[in-house]
Amino acid sequence: MSLRSSAISGVRWMGLATGLVTVLNFGQTMVLAHLLAPRDFGLMAMIWVFLGLAQMLADAGVSNAIIQKQEVTRQQLSTLYWLTLAAGAGITVLISLGAPLVADFYKEPALKGILPWVALNFALTALGQQFRMLAQRELRFHVLAVSDVSLAVTAAAVSILLAVWGAGVYSLVFGGLASTAARSAVLLAAGWSRWRPSFHFHLGEIRGFLAFGGFQLGDRIFNYAWSNVDYLLAGRFLGAANLGIYRLAYELVVRPLGTINPIFNAVAYPLFAKKQHDDAALRGGFLELLRLVATLSLPLLAGLAAVAPLAISVLFGPQWQAAVPLVRILAVLGALRSINNPIGAVLLAKGRVGLSCAIQFLTLVVNAIAFWWAAQIGMRALAAAACLSMVVLTALTWKWTYHDVLGLPLRSWLRAMAAPAGLSGFMAVAVYALFLNLAAFTLPSVGLLSILVCAGGLLYAGSLWLSDRAYFRSLWRMVLHGSE
Repeated sequence: MSLRSSAISGVRWMGLATGLVTVLNFGQTMVLAHLLAPRDFGLMAMIWVFLGLAQMLADAGVSNAIIQKQEVTRQQLSTLYWLTLAAGAGITVLISLGAPLVADFYKEPALKGILPWVALNFALTALGQQFRMLAQRELRFHVLAVSDVSLAVTAAAVSILLAVWGAGVYSLVFGGLASTAARSAVLLAAGWSRWRPSFHFHLGEIRGFLAFGGFQLGDRIFNYAWSNVDYLLAGRFLGAANLGIYRLAYELVVRPLGTINPIFNAVAYPLFAKKQHDDAALRGGFLELLRLVATLSLPLLAGLAAVAPLAISVLFGPQWQAAVPLVRILAVLGALRSINNPIGAVLLAKGRVGLSCAIQFLTLVVNAIAFWWAAQIGMRALAAAACLSMVVLTALTWKWTYHDVLGLPLRSWLRAMAAPAGLSGFMAVAVYALFLNLAAFTLPSVGLLSILVCAGGLLYAGSLWLSDRAYFRSLWRMVLHGSE
């Protein structure tokens, strides 16, 4: 297939998988919100910093180099695989030994027993990580789709079953462990017949990978640190219950980002890597990607902000109403993160991991300062600080990324997002007005929410069709037929 056809096929596979995963994750969260206490979610949020690192650090930062470097030998792959396993096992041991320190920091003794179990995710992730990157490099997106769905199905089944049995926070812990094991098993089964590691290990053969991986590892650490420093400080200053509410709001808002962007990044990175020396092609592909991300993510965030009080009450229960103002503030953060995310695929494809690492470190410094001050005031101040920090960082890093690396004019960047942003704002105002008018009637909450969601979706789709029929038709053909 051509690169464009491969991209469309990849988006379809990853889109289908992500849709199923989103439904499963959302259903899991909704059910667990009724079965577990906010404190259980708060405890898990406290250690989420360590759990999330499993996916980022288990490969020692070298996996993405397999995609960026177009020529890789089987011996190099074997060395990289054993290095990944060693890194995963080492981190598992370190996190387990550090459990008492984490518990003392949060002043939560329960974490001493939870963290060693959570640490096993590092070793389990390492087993399948390289097979995942090889499938992505070879544009075998159906393998990635099946592995992601298997993770979500296992997580939902195990977590809900254990919660019903009264396992409390351990339902989240063991649900995560079971799902990580399931995904690695799928990746191993799908990739073992195409390549299997030999008993070969020679660090001298992978010097280039280690240099790339060192910057990539720093990039991931700084990225994960600034993405979770608000959880860390909220848990320290606001307590487990407030952190549980803040995390629910944050996860609800960034769900569109966590749903839509990974689809396109997983497809765009290997395709951009194949065109890494053709700047004109990269600019065109990037602008196409940016417009598509904005078209899909911005209306979801705007609509969520409009119906937040009703949505949270229906989906999670009245005990979570304190999350409503946080959702509305954080919707701005979700929009900013969504439209800034695609540049990361370009930096990786161009091999500019040093620049990406430096930007992530700057982001960590800015966020740590802002969040330290805001967390001592309250949850709303924390949410507002997250939005303001992202605005400042976008302005500070524009020249280094979009201009210097991609040669992209500011007007082109703004033009790609103008229509989706305007239509999303119009839709949100109209849906909120409809919400206020229908609230006077005694409609069931579920029915009212369904009406508002359908009205918002139809209004946005209709507005998009009227404003740019050619683009609307191209999206429609891509979704239904896998063609342009």
